[in-house]
Amino acid sequence: MSDASYREIFLGGAPKSGTTLLLALLEAHPDLLVLPEETALFNRAILRVGATDTRALARCLLQETEVKRLSERGAPPAHPGEAENQVDYASFNYPAFEQNFLGRVEANLSGGPRHVLQSLFRAYAETVVPPRPAARALVEKTPANDYFAPWLFKYFPAAKLVQVVRDPRAVYASRRRRLLNRDRRHTKAFRLVNEWNRSVWQRFAQKPHPERFLSVRYEDLVTDPRAVVGQVCAFIGVDAGALSFKPTRGGQAWAGNSSYGENFSDVSRESLDRWKHELSAAEVAWIEYHCQAGMRECGYEIATDLSSPAKNLQAWLHRVPHESWPGYFKARRGSLCWHLFPHYVMRPH
Repeated sequence: MSDASYREIFLGGAPKSGTTLLLALLEAHPDLLVLPEETALFNRAILRVGATDTRALARCLLQETEVKRLSERGAPPAHPGEAENQVDYASFNYPAFEQNFLGRVEANLSGGPRHVLQSLFRAYAETVVPPRPAARALVEKTPANDYFAPWLFKYFPAAKLVQVVRDPRAVYASRRRRLLNRDRRHTKAFRLVNEWNRSVWQRFAQKPHPERFLSVRYEDLVTDPRAVVGQVCAFIGVDAGALSFKPTRGGQAWAGNSSYGENFSDVSRESLDRWKHELSAAEVAWIEYHCQAGMRECGYEIATDLSSPAKNLQAWLHRVPHESWPGYFKARRGSLCWHLFPHYVMRPH
């Protein structure tokens, strides 16, 4: 078994911000080893079992994160109204991968999260067909990676973190559509804006560290993918000229993961302005009120007049479309806590 270490590259951003698209554009690079499934290393594995029990951490990755998809045959069906380009791992030798991974973990039980992730990627590189022995850097994508930037740089001090940020109104509209496809109502009006705020907060927190943190906008990525991916490649230290700019996932053409049931054969701009037709004025006001600081930081124009406290309160009290009454009270309670204890509400938990 090779003990050489990969350079670690993490992708993060609020859910539905475009992290999967960026991952799909980077996958074909010969210097990069891209895992097509999310490890949820920080927001699930370390939160559940801690960072000191290396064996438990490895088992958690295999059993309680999307890594377990590598053991499945066939692609799971999407929810109604959704398009999910899932990979069929029928040809992937999962038993050999698991044995390789756990054997590497057992060789250094004091290695912690970095040893576990390096072992996971090394086992994947040696099992996938064709093998990827020449890759020099691993790329892991889980949307919440940027929420946990303090942990990420603690356990991976030489890592680089690339954040994808997207207009919060578009993120809200896409997430809401998925909830409505499934439940017809939702209880997450505050959670959706708070997830975006928790992500964008890292643009402020990481400004003193441009050598390890890069934030790009989804709108720029789909409008000029060569320029943005070129910027990302320069940041992580690989040559963008080795890419075809055709998105793939698990070596297969990637058709997107639209909440609106659409498949794409290439980078698409179709979703850029859809929120303007999907969201009501009340929803736009709710989003812009809570996300205004981050929107200004990221260059998103605010359409609502937020200068009147009375109008802000009226809009805050208004129940937004498709919001259930239990969801209404849950969201207003969350918003009050956000006003009173912003650092607690937005911290990773």
